[in-house]
Amino acid sequence: MKRQTVRTDVAIVGAGFTGLSAAHELSKAGIDFALLEARGRVGGRVESQWNGLGERIDSGGQFLCEDMPELMALVRTHGKTLVVTYTKGEFVAQPLTGAKQIERIYH
Repeated sequence: MKRQTVRTDVAIVGAGFTGLSAAHELSKAGIDFALLEARGRVGGRVESQWNGLGERIDSGGQFLCEDMPELMALVRTHGKTLVVTYTKGEFVAQPLTGAKQIERIYH
């Protein structure tokens, strides 16, 4: 990888939710910034995967609540859809596990 020097007013380390939010605010304010991310994707701990039922599920940090007004404002600003997480009751779904995975777990 070729190295280069970048001059900027602000360096944001990490393109997770906080880093992306900082970049968004700096951009709106017209402030020059560099956003640095080590992974090949943005989103930080927020990530989803397909389970054995063919459903896309969250596998990282994904919990928001009304006690987080700034976060909720960002969700609304960007028109994101929230799904209610039930904290009481029985577990109703579990991703299917393949035969090789079961063998690895139980043998």
